[in-house]
Amino acid sequence: EGNYTCVANNRAGKLEAAAFITVNVKPSIDSLENVTVLEGVPSVSLSCIGRGVPRPSIHWRKIGSKVKLATEMHRIELNEDIKTNSEVTHSTLTIFSPEPPDAGLYECIAVNEAGRHSKSAKLIVEFGPTFESQEMDVQWSWDQKPVSLSCVAKSVPDASLTWWVGGKQIGRH
Repeated sequence: EGNYTCVANNRAGKLEAAAFITVNVKPSIDSLENVTVLEGVPSVSLSCIGRGVPRPSIHWRKIGSKVKLATEMHRIELNEDIKTNSEVTHSTLTIFSPEPPDAGLYECIAVNEAGRHSKSAKLIVEFGPTFESQEMDVQWSWDQKPVSLSCVAKSVPDASLTWWVGGKQIGRH
């Protein structure tokens, strides 16, 4: 960046032409990390650092969601930290009281006059097991016919399932 001057000179005279050159640099994203939290924590934050000339603006989106993040402002907060005379924008997306539906891929998008760059990070919200469906609480069998029992638990990370009867685990000796 700077002033450049071209000088043409001979015995008959001198001519100068000047131009100011600004170099634009396409944005890049320095860091964006995957985050895992437990359901029920007060908040979780994803941080994105974008660089470029001119300094890029940062936008966030949840991949696969048609809902704009700004429409859920009661639980989502966006903060930008911009230093004077800097080529860096530090943006933080904070989700308060994260729930399992908040899990997914979040994309940080840095944009300036030279172009755009994006990176994504996975947010995992871990939660304890819940039983998805219980066919029946009681199963009946006649004439010593076999009975099929099923148990489906939903959780992140996946839960291990064991069966018990009379205080003893089935399948363990």
